[in-house]
Amino acid sequence: KKVIAQGKFDPKNEDQIFTFNLKGKPGDEFILDIRDISCGDWGIAAITGAVAGSEGDSKGRISLARNGMRKFYFEVPAEGEVKFRYYGTHIGPWAITVYDENDKVIFEQEGTTLHYSMRREANKHADVTIKGNGKKRLCSMITWAESDAILTFFTPARFSTNPAFFNK
Repeated sequence: KKVIAQGKFDPKNEDQIFTFNLKGKPGDEFILDIRDISCGDWGIAAITGAVAGSEGDSKGRISLARNGMRKFYFEVPAEGEVKFRYYGTHIGPWAITVYDENDKVIFEQEGTTLHYSMRREANKHADVTIKGNGKKRLCSMITWAESDAILTFFTPARFSTNPAFFNK
């Protein structure tokens, strides 16, 4: 693994932007490692898609700062499955709805985080497993949290906010 760009920021300065044009060819994989002491509000602009969970551990963890409501698409391999967990990390409500390739609801859960849970397991979380059942499937999820949330993939999964990403 080779570091191709990095940035360091002073948490006392609110208006800091790190920009890097990532160049690669189809099939190239990159790891984006963001280490936040939980005082920042950050995001990734113009990302088309990524692979999460390829290491089978905390590398599949995606922190969703100021989650609000978001829609993600993910690919389920024909002969495999996708497993992930979702929960809110600050005190307050959260919810997730998962849809199959025909936009039919296949999983729904709401919860309330009772204590700050960035550094320990949440008191309640949604565990989801979607099987391919012999065909590659493009499923989606809508997540919502009053504040920050964590989405962790336990199996390798291609995911994106743009369904066109999967036509490549």
